[in-house]
Amino acid sequence: MRGCIVISLGLLLCAAKGGSAAVVTFKEGAPGPFGGTYAGTEDVMLVSNNGNGQVDQNFGARSDFEVGESPAGGDPRHSLIRFNVSSLAGQYGTINSVTLRLYPLLVTADSNLGGDNVQVFRLSDLNTAWVEGTGISAANGDPPDAGESTWAQRVQSSANWASAPGASGAGTDYTALLGQTSFSASTGLGAANPFDIVLDPAQVQALMNDWTGGRNAGLFLRSQAELDRVISFASSEATDPAVRPELIVTYSVPEPASLGLVLVPALLLARRGARQ
Repeated sequence: MRGCIVISLGLLLCAAKGGSAAVVTFKEGAPGPFGGTYAGTEDVMLVSNNGNGQVDQNFGARSDFEVGESPAGGDPRHSLIRFNVSSLAGQYGTINSVTLRLYPLLVTADSNLGGDNVQVFRLSDLNTAWVEGTGISAANGDPPDAGESTWAQRVQSSANWASAPGASGAGTDYTALLGQTSFSASTGLGAANPFDIVLDPAQVQALMNDWTGGRNAGLFLRSQAELDRVISFASSEATDPAVRPELIVTYSVPEPASLGLVLVPALLLARRGARQ
């Protein structure tokens, strides 16, 4: 009978430590991970056009966003993206992986230049209150897009970026490097060629804990070299829902606490039987 007690105890310990794995995807307009239709993605492109009248313009409602530097004019582009993952709160024990999946639409680069990297950083909490905005295009002389995020200001006409225009200040505007993936003139385009950036496994637990707990400034995207190459990705406003950005999260689900409570009486009964 003591053998049965040891086996029961082993089962109890296994139940306490065990769990099942799950994968969820956050994608604008797709079924939500826990019901309904997901509608929680914000993204905006920040554009510096070398004083051509667009540093105070918003580009948050475009069907695409870019990172890199325009070969034609040396105009840097940074982009921000944020997923509302609050529905994941309380659903996970351990975060196993997080992948940002984007879909390239166009790469503008000289094939002789070689590759570059799209880098994803954690956007600083100091820049949390950025505004996606409603801008699509801009012409020289357009009035500033007040109240929306632009290259010049986090909230145009009222609040600056924490450090520098374009959220460019390393260590202040953006902090930890979370991941990077290379691109070149030969990078595949469209829905058949997802562009995955796997985030650092050592950082994803803290990242998701913060995001599900309400500290979610989002992600900052730039190219590593910012030299004569620019890559365009479909945004959350893309007309084709298949190519909208995705945040793919794999995690471990702890066994319900009630399972242990069911096994405890069984263990006590086994011990009682052993005394008889």
